[in-house]
Parts: sequence; C-alpha cells; structure tokens
Amino acid sequence: MLDVANTSYFHYTEELIHSDSIETIVEGSPLVMKVEDGIGKVSLGSGKDAEVFVGVAHACFIRPEELTKTEEIKVDADNLTVVLARNPMDDKISAYNVDANAKAEVVSAAPTAGQVQFTAGSDANGSVTFNASDAGKVFRITYRFKNTWLEGRAVAGDGVPSGLQLGELNKTTGCIHTGRVATDQFDIESDWTAEDINDIKVNAAGRFARGGNGAAVTNARVLSAPGVNGPFLILQLL
Repeated sequence: MLDVANTSYFHYTEELIHSDSIETIVEGSPLVMKVEDGIGKVSLGSGKDAEVFVGVAHACFIRPEELTKTEEIKVDADNLTVVLARNPMDDKISAYNVDANAKAEVVSAAPTAGQVQFTAGSDANGSVTFNASDAGKVFRITYRFKNTWLEGRAVAGDGVPSGLQLGELNKTTGCIHTGRVATDQFDIESDWTAEDINDIKVNAAGRFARGGNGAAVTNARVLSAPGVNGPFLILQLL
C-alpha cells in the first residue's frame, strides 16, 4: 500500500493490467511493461533483467492482505528479549539502530554489540534479543505480516476512488511515473540506509529490492529508508 500523506505525483496515467496480474497488483507495487495481444499493459515484475520498470501502482481495487509494521524498542538491561506484536512473514525482519543512524545486523545466534537476534515463532509471534551493551539504545524493527480483513479495511477502506469504477470494470490501475511515493512494497532484507544506492530492482516477488535480478529502477532515489520514518520506503521517482 501507499502512505498517501507522503505520496504525490507529477506524471500519472491509467494503465491496462496484464491478465497475469489482475488479481495480484496491490497499491504501491512497482510495475513493469508487458505486451499482451499486441497491447502494452502493466504487470508485476518477475525478476527478469529484460523487464522495463514503468511506475508505481496507485488506486488499486484489491484490499491488502499483507501490511508492514515498524516497532520502536528501547533496550532494557533487565529484559533483553522482546516479543514482537505480530508474526513476521517468511521469518524476515530488518533492524535499524536509531542511535547509530544505521542498519543493524540481524543474526540467529547470540548477538554482539549492535546486532539483533531474531527468533522466529511457530504458533506465536517471534522475538528479538539485544546485547546487554546496547541497553538504553533505541532500535526499530520492521517486518511484513498477514493482516486481518478488518485491518485491511481500516487502511484501505471499501475502495479507492477510481479504483472500483475504472480498475474493476476496465481492468486498469493508476500508475505513478514521476513523483514521491511512500510504499510498503519493498524487500525487507535489503539495506536501504546505504550512502550510494544505485542498484534498485523489481525482484521476482514484485517488490523493490537492492541488487539481484529484475527490472532496473534507474530513475529512483531513496528519500527515507523503512524504519527511519515509519514502515514505508519513500522514493523520489525522477
């Protein structure tokens, strides 16, 4: 989904959706160009280098089934392990050290200073454990989770204006080509805090990622990494 308070656009079009993505494109998804029956349409990326990035989905009619959450935790010397509020999907989280203004390494064994140990939950939510030397420091933990129907309705309502009418009837989606987008459709494990980011791609999961295979997103620069100002990746599309 998009954080509408931090999203604005300069160039915007309504695009036909390829038949392979009509039921899967959610708001905030990076879109690639795909021709179907001789007609240019948009689709979710599949991780192929030959694909061409065209913009970000907006005003979709599909209610989200996954949401992204950022929890801010101040490390307590008497309680170094904290149970997360929700169960991270795919057992993946990212951690941001507020005091160091940098991404923190997530590990599976006992953490050293500056590291965060993540222990996945089975029936219950997972937990994070910190090193005792980090007591008093603040970390932000970001992850994706399966939301309930009511949670999806709370953030997306009963439909985005033009989404239901144009999207559902005409099989189209809005597409932001240039502007500012705050999206939760990003790879959780990518480091979005690095100084020189010039390797943004659309990965096989149809999300923004750093490196690997997929359509190159050469017209984007990072304005805010996830966990810095909430659970969204904020990009400027030039």
